[in-house]
Amino acid sequence: MVFAVAAGLLGPTVAHAQDPDFSHALRDLDGAQFLEDEPIWICDAAATASAGHSPEWVAAEVKLVGVQENGQHVESRGFAFLDPPPETRAGELVRSVGFPTRSELHPLEVGAWSGGGLRAGSFEVHRGDRTIAKFRVVEPRGSESSVRAALARAARLSLSPRPDDRAQAARLYESVLERYPRTSYVTSIYAGLWRLRAHTHAYAGDPGAWLDRIFATFHDTCFGVWALDRFMADMPAAESQPLLRRLVGLYPDTKLARAAGAYL
Repeated sequence: MVFAVAAGLLGPTVAHAQDPDFSHALRDLDGAQFLEDEPIWICDAAATASAGHSPEWVAAEVKLVGVQENGQHVESRGFAFLDPPPETRAGELVRSVGFPTRSELHPLEVGAWSGGGLRAGSFEVHRGDRTIAKFRVVEPRGSESSVRAALARAARLSLSPRPDDRAQAARLYESVLERYPRTSYVTSIYAGLWRLRAHTHAYAGDPGAWLDRIFATFHDTCFGVWALDRFMADMPAAESQPLLRRLVGLYPDTKLARAAGAYL
């Protein structure tokens, strides 16, 4: 599927210097390896679009193509945007491409941009007639397979209108994180904990503790940029900005510290 992204993806066609440019993030995927359905985050931490600037959206000649281990060739063939504002400078690649949900497994993410993730296989990011990145996706095994199943259940419970179900989902996220803090699916856990923060033990009374943990764990990652923008969009400035200044002081010269400049 051809997917539409911010004008910055094409590099030379950027309309405004502040618009996100995902070219480097896409090229950085070259040689990487992910688990099936593992989130693949891309970002431009230096962009300031998420602080209120609205970038121009255009269709870009970029495709994600691959060969799954079952021999099936897959290719993106439609239009989809990266997560809408305030998430204009960070997003999850597979959801942005719009691959269909895997019918045999519940997705790990919920919401308008949820998707099934990638199956095991070899994948390439194409721009025009050039290949700018190649990466592999492998099947989760052992504990990672158990984590993937538990997080799918948590995501399903989080969609329930019943508060008890959402509280159960929050407890499941927390218990998986406690047992498997280094799982490859850890970003899905923290995203789920933020959605369900009112039902969590750690963040119900102190949402700022979530951002504190994000800086401590993801201060040089694109997921950290997404999480920062989500926190700042959801929390009042009077509460979020003093906390952000403190965290930037603790983690200077990091991707998140640079990203925080959009708010300070």
